[in-house]
Amino acid sequence: ARRAAAPPPPRAFAAMAAAASDASDKAYAEVDAQGAASLIASGATFLDVRTPEEHAISRAPNAIHVPLKLLQEGKMVMNPGFLEAAQEALKGVSGTVVCTCYGGGRGGTAAAELAAAGFTTANVMGGMGGWAAAGLPLEGGDAVVNPKTLSEGH
Repeated sequence: ARRAAAPPPPRAFAAMAAAASDASDKAYAEVDAQGAASLIASGATFLDVRTPEEHAISRAPNAIHVPLKLLQEGKMVMNPGFLEAAQEALKGVSGTVVCTCYGGGRGGTAAAELAAAGFTTANVMGGMGGWAAAGLPLEGGDAVVNPKTLSEGH
């Protein structure tokens, strides 16, 4: 079992975005859970891209839910309507869209797709697992479930 590392001390978003763009050619910023919480407190929109099954167990307050992948026959498959559904859900959003999943992978994919569609985006490194480990608020339950256990039928 992997333990979540303690998040680094909060930094200004501009510094994090600059560091992320210096470190890679990604079209989106990478933020830790505390950085995500700071962005959201400053008016950013939180987009949860986990499966409906994950989202039903626990979620961040006020997050918009548009799944990037879906569980079908015990396997995760891409949601072919993700971009269209996300664009509809984010109509009128002009600030940063902070994307999250369980661990950061799907959130990064969603952040990249939305950035390519013209949104300013950030991905939560560590996803909702990092969010929960940082003690940030959850609705529905205190646990964040690994999607592998859902896809395996556990």
